[in-house]
Amino acid sequence: IHATDRLGVAQNIIGHCDNAGIYPVLRPERWGSGTGQENSIYNNIFTNCGKAAILFLNENNKADGNVYVSMPDGFLGYTIDESQKWLDLQQWRETYGWDKNGVSLSMNLDFDTNSLELTMDAQELPSVAVFNQIDSDIFGKPTGEKRAPGPFVDPDVSHTRIVDPRITAPLETTPTKE
Repeated sequence: IHATDRLGVAQNIIGHCDNAGIYPVLRPERWGSGTGQENSIYNNIFTNCGKAAILFLNENNKADGNVYVSMPDGFLGYTIDESQKWLDLQQWRETYGWDKNGVSLSMNLDFDTNSLELTMDAQELPSVAVFNQIDSDIFGKPTGEKRAPGPFVDPDVSHTRIVDPRITAPLETTPTKE
């Protein structure tokens, strides 16, 4: 989130990052913005990020309802004045009050870039409050007042889906093998 303030990042799958899934870069010389403040990171699924899922550069940010999968130890970061703190989910909550409804869980996620197939195989995802009136999923299905983190309304996360951005409805939904 390069030189960004007041950004909402919600209902995504963010993964296989070399460094961090959400990493602000400060650029305060840009028209009074770019200070890494007032960003809201809600209801995302973070998986296999190299160093961290989220790194905040000040306390004036929000995070909640995120799911963390296959993350390293101390995968949530806070940096101020060159001093870095790497925290687990419990420490993140207790110290800053972030992600009170977030969870770490076991899930297999795989994305085939050639076929655009996303395979998810996990226990049921938690139910979280809709953020910023995002009450439909990636295919336009309504979610209601509560929804699962990530881009799909379907709480059964053991499926392979074709997630082609050029279409507005899933071409295929098949259960994964148990």
